[in-house]
Amino acid sequence: MKKILFASIVLLGLQSCMISEEYQVTDHDSYSRQITYDLHDMKPILPQDLTRDFTSELEELSHHLKKGVKISELEGHLQKQTFNPEFISYFKENQSLVNKYKDIVITFDVDQLIYHIDYGAHSDIKNKELLDFLNGIIYLTELPLGNENMVKEVVTDSKQITLHFDGKAIEKFSNQLYQSFNEMTTPQGFQSLINYQLTIKTPKKIKTSSINGNYFSLDGQSVTYNFKLSEIISGKVSEVKLAY
Repeated sequence: MKKILFASIVLLGLQSCMISEEYQVTDHDSYSRQITYDLHDMKPILPQDLTRDFTSELEELSHHLKKGVKISELEGHLQKQTFNPEFISYFKENQSLVNKYKDIVITFDVDQLIYHIDYGAHSDIKNKELLDFLNGIIYLTELPLGNENMVKEVVTDSKQITLHFDGKAIEKFSNQLYQSFNEMTTPQGFQSLINYQLTIKTPKKIKTSSINGNYFSLDGQSVTYNFKLSEIISGKVSEVKLAY
């Protein structure tokens, strides 16, 4: 009975886990993006020594990561510590990528399990090279996080933007997380417990939206949508289109 009760409490808590993504459209028909994985409410059912060991070994680095560091700065911090030679080897082996994506900012609160990436000038969602590179960094932390593009295509011009969701990639991300919590629910049930929040900011006032937004800014140039991962994976929500 206690186990069932504990599982129920945990599942209720999981409803507040959030993946937040923001797209900023410019006047030049391009866009920048940033994404945040907030998995804080999953901590109660993670092995307690997982985050504790990581924080202990990375005490100095964890302090910097909470503030946000560029890829180039992250490499420098890693070289000062010898706790895990795999980190240093990874950056040396991928030095060309480190130089290429040096301005990307990573914020990682290990204690709270909040992971944020500001892609800046490298926001192209079709850049698989960058996706794989960042996933390599996450993999070395041994934390249950993964970086997948929620959107598979962005089409924009001076008057509109359309985002096509990638249900398969989102399902892959969800299944990776589920492996750490498979005693609590089914894969499908787990998908319905994770929220995906999408914010789109435009250079002009938004005229129409293909989906009703949950929140429009006062100036009418920003809209935020809230979905369940299950809605996108099932195809119920396949795209968002804004005209401005």
